[in-house]
Amino acid sequence: MLHPVIRILGFVVFTLSLASGGAGQLFAGAVLLAAMFVYADAGSWSAAWRMLRRMRWLFLSLAVVYFWFTPGTPVLHAAPALAVWLPSVEGLLHGALRIGALALMVLAASLLLRLTPRDDLFAALHWLAAPLRVVGVARERLAARIALSLAAVAEVQTLLHDALAEARALQSSSSWTRIGATSTAVFRRVLAAAEAAPCVTLDLPAKAAPPLWQWPLPLLIGALMLAAGRWLG
Repeated sequence: MLHPVIRILGFVVFTLSLASGGAGQLFAGAVLLAAMFVYADAGSWSAAWRMLRRMRWLFLSLAVVYFWFTPGTPVLHAAPALAVWLPSVEGLLHGALRIGALALMVLAASLLLRLTPRDDLFAALHWLAAPLRVVGVARERLAARIALSLAAVAEVQTLLHDALAEARALQSSSSWTRIGATSTAVFRRVLAAAEAAPCVTLDLPAKAAPPLWQWPLPLLIGALMLAAGRWLG
């Protein structure tokens, strides 16, 4: 089993390769993720799909920005008055590439969180933050902030789900009224939950260093992504 530190480093290398790469890295990343999802448990894909659905409005926004606001050749030969309203070929290519890369990053993050227990994840972040002591950063505080932030995200998601359920009950109201009521309800619930939250003690167990044979694995991921980019580029 891979060490949590190696999993995090592999995720970082994977996402950086997607962010700076092209179609080759996108293809290699899709193949790697497909193999990992086959290895993972049955619930991994369901969790990843839920995370992708939460990103749907961001994907739509990126599609509009890239497809219609990237200068280039219209996808169809039409009159100039109509061509202005058509997406460009360059926009479709670049937009599909960026949206696909972001979707793969979301899937990789979901898989990392699914396969790595929370305590192991925090301990690995605490271990990786050790060099920051040189510049005066307390890694205990950094790991604690990350732990509390992740816990807060899950709690806010629950509050938002409850507020949306109440907003759907307002059938007689307009959509703008429901949006305003939902935003206000979420804001008030978050404030109330923050004021009522008790002080907690976080236990960050010490984590041993990864085995030597696992250290080359993140570099192997980067090399495979780079090779795929050159091969298909």
